Amino acid sequence: MPKPRISISSSRLTNSPQAGDVDTFDETTAYPVATTQHAKRTEFIPISRVMPDPYQARVLLPTHLATQFYQGEIDCFTAGREWLALAAEDEQIARRVNELLSLGNSLNADGQIKNATGSWQRINDSQAVFVLETGERRFWGLVLWAIQSGATEEPVIEAVSVPEPNRVRQVIENEKNEPPTAVARARAIAGLINYYYQIDPPADLYSRYDFHRKALGIRVSMKIWAELERVFNTSRNHLSEHLQILVMPDSLLDLADDFGIPERRLREIRKYPENEWEALIHSVIQDDLTSDQIRENPDKQHRRSTDPITKSARQIKGALLKLSRGKDEALGALADSLYAEFDSPDQARFAADQLEDLANQIRVRVDGQDV
Repeated sequence: MPKPRISISSSRLTNSPQAGDVDTFDETTAYPVATTQHAKRTEFIPISRVMPDPYQARVLLPTHLATQFYQGEIDCFTAGREWLALAAEDEQIARRVNELLSLGNSLNADGQIKNATGSWQRINDSQAVFVLETGERRFWGLVLWAIQSGATEEPVIEAVSVPEPNRVRQVIENEKNEPPTAVARARAIAGLINYYYQIDPPADLYSRYDFHRKALGIRVSMKIWAELERVFNTSRNHLSEHLQILVMPDSLLDLADDFGIPERRLREIRKYPENEWEALIHSVIQDDLTSDQIRENPDKQHRRSTDPITKSARQIKGALLKLSRGKDEALGALADSLYAEFDSPDQARFAADQLEDLANQIRVRVDGQDV
């Protein structure tokens, strides 16, 4: 089916995302009290009252801990203790945990240089949590520091409330603070597409990638592509190639994210049959294969994918290559034959839309080879 046309939220398109009015937390009533105050007032919030945004682009918690934590099965301290235990057994996890511990030590010794941002959100009639827009690394740094140091007092995070979370602002801060992995950038691009088209995450079920994959089914307008090019400071072709990373299974996306595999290598891996992706990912991790080495694998030509989409692609390729380029008569005859196969004009329009989308996607990939 053609990708659906979805209305764009003009209120979510902005050239300079900024924090707005302040919501303040009233400890006595255990929920935020809205004010009309325009000054940004810093709040000191116990970390047990804070919740990171589960759908932001950069992923920190290991998948199984993230699922338990964001679905409310464990609290941040239980997640932190299990994370430290995993770090004792896994060098890759230990590297990230040690970075966060170092940050936590610094925050405890020197204080926060920059406030986190977020908004108070009710979880029931009498209780609210502060959902972070930015500041997740500071949050987990404090959690891990408190556990490891045996702190007797619960740490607090310094934050400024904003009336409504803004994913553009979140992405811009993440991009500035630390170069994202290819997978993190794919999530960021998909997250903004969903944001602009008012597709919000599910409130009751956490999935690390399914929400972001919704962006793959949207026919993105030129206006949105232009906004994405501005935010990420890169071309539409490059954005599109990153977005396609999300077709890979969750387990492989986690590996690619943990080890920072570049987009170009993931692009080459996706040209192989899907049942070979995992072995190739491990080869890239273990042997540091370049994109050229993946592409030039001498065995590739002998292993042709048999999935239905790839077989259809070969048939379309064969039909098109039989046409003489520039021969309007041949194209006209093909169009006549195709039109005669449809049951109605609406069905023909449906097919024309699909072919239009296919042509655009092919052009993106051709142009992307030069990126």
